[in-house]
Amino acid sequence: MKSYTEKEVQRVAMNLERLSSGDLNLDLQTQEADQYTLEVKTQFGKINKSFQQVGVSLNALVADATMLSEAAVGGKLATRADASKHNGEYQKVVKGVNDTLDAVIGPLNVAAKYVDDISKGNIPAKITDTYNGDFNTLKNNLNTCIDAVNALVADAGMLAKAAVDGKLATRADASKHQGDFRRVVAGVNDTLDAVIGPLNVAAGYVDRIAKGETPPKITDTYNGDFNVLKNNLNACIEAINAQAASAQGIADGNLAVAINAELMRLTQASKEGLLSERGKPEQFKGAYAEVVGGVNQMLDAILLPIGEGNRILAQVSNGKIDELISQTYHGDHEKMKQAINNVATVLQGLQKELGRLTIASREGLLSERGKPEQFKGAYAEVVGGVNQMLDAILLPIGEGNRILAQISEGKLDELIAQTYKGDHEKMKQAVNNVAKAVNALADDANLLSQAAVAGKLDTRADASKHQGDYRKVVNGLNNVMVAVSTPVQELTNVLGAMEGGDLTLSMKKNYEGTWDDLKSAVNNMLKKLTEVVTDVNSGAQALASASEEVSATAQSLSQAASEQAAGVEETSASIEEMTSSIAQNTENAKITDGMASKAAKDAADGGEAVNATVEAMKQIAKKIGIIDDIAAQTNLLAGTQCGD
Repeated sequence: MKSYTEKEVQRVAMNLERLSSGDLNLDLQTQEADQYTLEVKTQFGKINKSFQQVGVSLNALVADATMLSEAAVGGKLATRADASKHNGEYQKVVKGVNDTLDAVIGPLNVAAKYVDDISKGNIPAKITDTYNGDFNTLKNNLNTCIDAVNALVADAGMLAKAAVDGKLATRADASKHQGDFRRVVAGVNDTLDAVIGPLNVAAGYVDRIAKGETPPKITDTYNGDFNVLKNNLNACIEAINAQAASAQGIADGNLAVAINAELMRLTQASKEGLLSERGKPEQFKGAYAEVVGGVNQMLDAILLPIGEGNRILAQVSNGKIDELISQTYHGDHEKMKQAINNVATVLQGLQKELGRLTIASREGLLSERGKPEQFKGAYAEVVGGVNQMLDAILLPIGEGNRILAQISEGKLDELIAQTYKGDHEKMKQAVNNVAKAVNALADDANLLSQAAVAGKLDTRADASKHQGDYRKVVNGLNNVMVAVSTPVQELTNVLGAMEGGDLTLSMKKNYEGTWDDLKSAVNNMLKKLTEVVTDVNSGAQALASASEEVSATAQSLSQAASEQAAGVEETSASIEEMTSSIAQNTENAKITDGMASKAAKDAADGGEAVNATVEAMKQIAKKIGIIDDIAAQTNLLAGTQCGD
């Protein structure tokens, strides 16, 4: 039984060592048992079932941890483990990992949606939720981006409305913007200045001409269509002067009134924002028709580029950034076109870059980052902010996955050492606590295993240091040690007493199963051994009585021999009788020797522990020695008498 128990304890220790090293391939078989070890086999079978359940629980935990790790690497950030499949602390571990992922992915999804909306031109409301650490930085960056784009859209809308309302002196405050946004607003302001300056000059000239005043020709220098407008106005002035000289009467008549009214109508239409309104040259003739046609050309040259620019800016403000101004202009109109196209181009680049990062995330390329160096100002900050967001989310997750992978491989000596904030710190603590719990379990299992191998069966692990099923495992191991050590200790005490010759001590504690069978066998052995010792003692006492009788006879013979020495005659007469007595004594000695041999055999059968029998045999041997001495002395006297 001892050998059986030792082998099973060694198997338990080996399984504990495998668990401590992360090896879940446990040896759950038990040895074949006989009638004495059958109950021990049953108990160790229960232990093996517990080991099997521990292995199942750890396998399930490792499987879910691996599944979550692979899902994260594969970019499947919505994947969660089913915590209901686990129990106790294992369930808390899985739920903690799920909660950690929820805490990380929530802000990431919000940020992704906001960036996606902005890239599509749908400027969302500012983020009002509360975040910590890098998530708060990401939120602030997105809100800043939203403010910047909203401010740009607001100023663009304000300028467009002012132009529609004919408020051509209206300008946006470029100082409220940053980076390229400021340049865009300043560019639009400069464009308006370039457009409105010549337009105001032309309007002033037309107004004076409409009032019958012929102004001097325009001498300022303009480019492109503005120069054409200037030339047309100067030509108009020349024509008016010529007509004034040749047809004074006609110039002062209805035609002058008519052309003045037409120009006043166009001026009023411009003030009301009716920029598509044009003069009607077909109502005039000669130079007057050319003047009206020139004004129409001037309006087309000024307002068509502005209208096209407004159309593209309106599309950009609505998130449609795939169209650019394709017409070719000159001078400041070309600059305005390039500025508007640049706004759309920058937004296209930002959309493309964010789209590239989104695709990389979907494909699990979590190390991919944006390239802020390809952008300027707030757009570079947006890309940089996205990079910071990805770093803040993915680096802690990667470190947690690395430690969990080591735990699944049985490497428990490393924890996450970096310092995080918010939910990332909670995730770090959860992962570290898993490693500490499994490490503590491995340490205590190893402690009990080494104690069992060293025979220190009173060693116990401190189960209070563990939680949940880990505590149950340690309590189970302690109970195994108690179940083994209690009967072994009592048996040791009984055998020690037997070794000292004390057969009164027996096993009295209550046991079950095989241990109860062992107790009964030991107590029965003590009972039978006591009976043997009692029988041997009785035989020894009888033998001692016989020896005393022989000794008395020998003393009588010795006295007779002395009397014979005093009288030769009596001695000679008694020689035959003495010889007969000596022969009888010899026979008695043989009988005594036989009895002693039988007693010695019985004592040997009773065991060396029967000290009383041994002492009796020693007394018998001494008496036999006395008899032999008497016989020798008698023979010597007889020989002497015969010689005499």
